[in-house]
Amino acid sequence: MTEATWGIRFNEYPGYQRFHKENKPEGCPEWLESHRISIWQEQGLIIWNNIDRKLESLPGTETLRLLHELNSQDTWKSDGVSVTRLVHQIEIDLPPRKNKGKMIHYQMLKSPRVKMFTKKSCTCHLKPGIN
Repeated sequence: MTEATWGIRFNEYPGYQRFHKENKPEGCPEWLESHRISIWQEQGLIIWNNIDRKLESLPGTETLRLLHELNSQDTWKSDGVSVTRLVHQIEIDLPPRKNKGKMIHYQMLKSPRVKMFTKKSCTCHLKPGIN
């Protein structure tokens, strides 16, 4: 029997339970590390890639966006699908500190340059094939 390259499950409700390192939640991949069990138990769509050993939890809006993407194009059937998230990033340009360990004067921080933008970030790629 060939192992699946990826898998999905839907958690209707969050199900946070404590587990010992030897015991893992039912149905989770063998490679899942204990510090990532909380992701496995989150509410929403849980996606994992056995080859890259990646696990991702998508909330409702991200799940619907992925479903829309899969329904609107067929390229994922041959190329696979990259699961992406919208990431909000903020960059603040602060002046360099003159003296280490001393407070920066308020006047230097009065008008820092702030840039905000949203971008897609690939979290997991699901290849076509055995699943």
